[in-house]
Amino acid sequence: MFFYRMYGLKLCSELDFFQLVKEEKCSGTAEEIWITEGVDTAECEERKKTTGKNYEIGEKRSWLENRTLWMLIEDGNRIRFIKKEGANELYVRTYILGFGMAMLAFQRGMLAIHCSAVSKNGKAVLIAGESGAGKSTVTSAFLEAGYSLMADDMAFVEKTESGMQVWPAFPFQKMCRDQIEQKEFCEDELFYIDEQKDKYMVPYKGDFSVEAVPLSGLLYLCQKDEGKMEVQPVDGLQKLYVCANNLFLRHLLGNDKYTPFIGEKCLRMAGAIKISCLLRAFSESTPEETAQKALEIVQNWEE
Repeated sequence: MFFYRMYGLKLCSELDFFQLVKEEKCSGTAEEIWITEGVDTAECEERKKTTGKNYEIGEKRSWLENRTLWMLIEDGNRIRFIKKEGANELYVRTYILGFGMAMLAFQRGMLAIHCSAVSKNGKAVLIAGESGAGKSTVTSAFLEAGYSLMADDMAFVEKTESGMQVWPAFPFQKMCRDQIEQKEFCEDELFYIDEQKDKYMVPYKGDFSVEAVPLSGLLYLCQKDEGKMEVQPVDGLQKLYVCANNLFLRHLLGNDKYTPFIGEKCLRMAGAIKISCLLRAFSESTPEETAQKALEIVQNWEE
């Protein structure tokens, strides 16, 4: 078995994950998550025939099937899987750490947000936006401004008595080839992970903590066709929509993200944090200008 720390949880896994923070041997506590191979898929296959979907997301039991694997997530503490014939080993691990852990988050009363997360002076900031919106560039700018990396692709957000807090993932960033070339990284020291988007996993060299940090706010990056860059505060129900539409599982959930099981968690998050939307037209603002404006927004939150 391999033992890791991720999102404040101890992972006891039959699979190795090169990017995760190593942990001591598991000892039977409530925060332990077991990742093991082998599961009876008969019930899931019957549900697939009935619903026409290759997944279900529930409070105690969730499952997913695709070309790579079958995966069953139960009781907020176990992920079981079966690899399909010829499965890409990297994709197996990606689905477990992505979809599997996101489903598990719901079962534990937490939200898995599709975002980068950084922290400074005891406060965390989430940087969200659709693919191509500039999350990687903005995240790198925050790190260069003295922030620490908490997560690059998905962070866990949890409601506590004192407010919302963010649990970190692992000390790696995803970067496109142009960023790698710009920063003059040596490709031999990186991990190539995505042929479609031409991305690498890059080790984070700064201080990385596995502890939770209070959440200050969420910065949502949006694209528009033309015009100057602008900042829009997000208020009222729009805050709920931003939180729900940046769930890691938003595309699978559809309108189910507004059901009480999930919607109430999004509503609590929306009511507890600041949210700002940064709109930019790619033809009229550079990545550097966008990053600078993003830093200004977060600084204004703190004033």
